[in-house]
Amino acid sequence: MIAKAKEAIASALRAAGTDVATCVPGLGATEIYDDYCKLQAQRPVFSFHEEVAYTIAHGAALAGKRAFTAMKAHGFFKAANSVSDSLYSGTSAGFVSIVVDDRSGIQSDSIADTIGFVKGLGIPHKAADVHDVFNDILQGFALSEKLELPFALIIDAGDLDLPSNIPDSPVMENIDPKPADYQRNIARHVLCPPFCKYQRDVLHCKLSGGNWKCIPRPTIRPLFEALPEKWKSVAEGYSIVFEALRSVKGKITTGDTGLSTLFALPPFDCIDVTTYMGGQPSAGLGRKPGRRQARLGGLRRLFLHRRRTPGTPGGCAAAYSAQGPAAMQRNGQDHRRPEDPGRAAGAPPLRLRGACHLYSQSSEPNRCKIGHQKGRAVPRTEHHSCRLPQFRLKNIG
Repeated sequence: MIAKAKEAIASALRAAGTDVATCVPGLGATEIYDDYCKLQAQRPVFSFHEEVAYTIAHGAALAGKRAFTAMKAHGFFKAANSVSDSLYSGTSAGFVSIVVDDRSGIQSDSIADTIGFVKGLGIPHKAADVHDVFNDILQGFALSEKLELPFALIIDAGDLDLPSNIPDSPVMENIDPKPADYQRNIARHVLCPPFCKYQRDVLHCKLSGGNWKCIPRPTIRPLFEALPEKWKSVAEGYSIVFEALRSVKGKITTGDTGLSTLFALPPFDCIDVTTYMGGQPSAGLGRKPGRRQARLGGLRRLFLHRRRTPGTPGGCAAAYSAQGPAAMQRNGQDHRRPEDPGRAAGAPPLRLRGACHLYSQSSEPNRCKIGHQKGRAVPRTEHHSCRLPQFRLKNIG
């Protein structure tokens, strides 16, 4: 059957059995995503931050769900931080990025060298064959799952209305059956200094066509053995929080870059995936997009971030998807200003009793035994016996 290239792309994405789709509206990307949503009989829900859109899809692929994201080339450039980290952390299921180029400058501020940029990032990619773009998509998913890496397909916006072939009987054996369920592997999926050399060697081996599974895995040492002496006292301060998180942890928990990342190590084993600073909410949202039980940072709809800026875009995406993020305050300072979109989005009130109940049930006299109430910030004076007086919980709603 002959159809427009954008329709062939949408049909291929559906035929590949994609579970999660994100799109930042822009030239060409909007039309592809709209056509896909029509085939899926679902309402289009757009993203408005390229890095977040890419990370949600990557988080889904790490969790074993086939995913794609569609955006303009200039948006893909903005997402480069997440793209780079997705190469080092890899994927479990196929993940294809549809990158819409604008070589004629129809609706762009510049005519960029998209192929050169993507090649420089190192992501496996291909310039689409417009007449056979359907098979390009299927082959992209097949290569992604073979290498366990993301794949980018680049197509020019001016080619999307050109005729393209949709096979009557698509050849699907290259990408079926779907990958096995997610298996925890922090040496691959948690980006941090103890594992970064191993992750680099694995990536280079994958890209060169070698057998990366033969590369020796690094030894995973307990947290307080792996830490330099000067950081041990700081990590001790975090330990009570992660003891609580460990008790309510879901199957896959995303973490943010920083000292807290290392609580992926035993005996805590609290974190399964970490990429870039601020990527935690988005990657967690990708695991179960659009569901109220998506786990962000180990607690339902709770995420920890130590600065105001990095977590905000992902938090807004969570609020937009009715996930309702909460924030953890430090030293009495809210990480979001009143005019921030995350606050304006009107995230619903939350219940944080799940974690706080652990404190009240503790038999240790120096643990916090206060009955935290829904929607109420806990006064600092009430934490006089808590081992972590610098933290307090507050709902954003």
